[in-house]
Amino acid sequence: MDWIYPVLLVVVAVFLLRLLPGYLFGGTQDQLGYLVLWGQIEQHHNPYTDSNILAWPPLWWMMLGLWGSLWHWLNTWIPWLVQPLGPSLFLKCLYFLFELAVAWTLARYIARAKAAAGFAPSGWQRQARTCCLFLFLPATWIITALHGNFDSIPAFFVMYAFLLLQFEPTETGALLAAASVGLAAMARTFPILFAVPVVVHVFRRFRWTTGVFAAVLCGAPTFFSLYPVYLLTPDGVTRALGYRGIAGGWWGLGGLARLFVSEEFTSRIVNLSYPLFYIAMVLLVLGLSWKLWRGTMEVLQAGLVLAVGLFCFAPSISNQNFYFLLPWAFWGAVAWRQRAPRLFLWLACLDLFLIYIVVPLNLSQPLWFQWTYDFQYAGHVPPMSSPAWLVEGLRWFCSIFKRDGLDYNPFIQLVLRMPVWIALCLWFISALRTGSRMDAMPCRIDPSDSKDQRNEQKV
Repeated sequence: MDWIYPVLLVVVAVFLLRLLPGYLFGGTQDQLGYLVLWGQIEQHHNPYTDSNILAWPPLWWMMLGLWGSLWHWLNTWIPWLVQPLGPSLFLKCLYFLFELAVAWTLARYIARAKAAAGFAPSGWQRQARTCCLFLFLPATWIITALHGNFDSIPAFFVMYAFLLLQFEPTETGALLAAASVGLAAMARTFPILFAVPVVVHVFRRFRWTTGVFAAVLCGAPTFFSLYPVYLLTPDGVTRALGYRGIAGGWWGLGGLARLFVSEEFTSRIVNLSYPLFYIAMVLLVLGLSWKLWRGTMEVLQAGLVLAVGLFCFAPSISNQNFYFLLPWAFWGAVAWRQRAPRLFLWLACLDLFLIYIVVPLNLSQPLWFQWTYDFQYAGHVPPMSSPAWLVEGLRWFCSIFKRDGLDYNPFIQLVLRMPVWIALCLWFISALRTGSRMDAMPCRIDPSDSKDQRNEQKV
């Protein structure tokens, strides 16, 4: 009967926290944009030339085409089930599949890491509970089920690559990791930075031919998928590789400069943020590569430092981009038992819960769960009205700092996200100083383990 509890947790994590909210609430403008892009792909249009919406990197619209074919096949055979659910939920199920892959991969390798550190081996029931612990994080189901964003796809590929390099030290594992990073770079632009430490690690551990193949696998998917786009329209490559987010420089610190200093100082911050970001990333990648080459840092730790530093120094971050950091934070909090990633997880979950569920998007139309301009098209239930006391409290709070040109929505998001950014900076410093903690963890025996396992553990 030990299987009942983990199965119930999976049912709650998948159905109550994902399928049900994904059906009731259509999502944000991103989700509607994906549906528009889906329709244009089915009409054989070029998303980089015939679309007025942002054209994402090529892996996403390739998967949309395949997922759309599956939708039409299911719609032919079981229309009584597919049509009432709608295309929005069906599209979110693609995110859910990758999210389950992230959770199960983390649970599997956390069990291996703990076993290597001296813990008693864990069965599938305990791994299922660890998997559900990740799925129960509010930040995960808010981004996938409510917002409807595909960041779980690059998050899976990058995390899987570094876990393979750490725990599967074979040439086959190294090539699979390189190919995984290549697929992640097809879904988002910034994972291409992770190719550098991966290739350096492979060159150091294996033959030079394996390193060359790894380098090709990291870059070839993006190159061969974008080269036809370049032949059709060179501007399409710029659109596909463009880094986007909420403008303002360093997570919106330009908004604080506009509030307390001047517009001229704000322009300087915004203009400096991107060059300094590129310089910081080059120095960070080179420093991590040097440590990997000398053998003074493990490859998984290098990936974690690069992921945290990437978001710490990034000029602008969208709310849904938090998902990329969640597997790294979960690993640091559970496998390495570090405090900094645990603090980041708490604040990120609280921040996303307030932004998406509690705080209204617009004070003139104060609604909860309202993250699209056409909700009756995107969702199956009307949005709930925010309570009057909350609206008046937010209006009073904004009036204290009211300045010309300062909008409510960017300001309230800036206020809510500042603690997350501070926690991220602390996590980055902690990751540079402490490193992995698995070798220092004490051995603990679970009471449910057998006597033979306990004796083996003592030996």
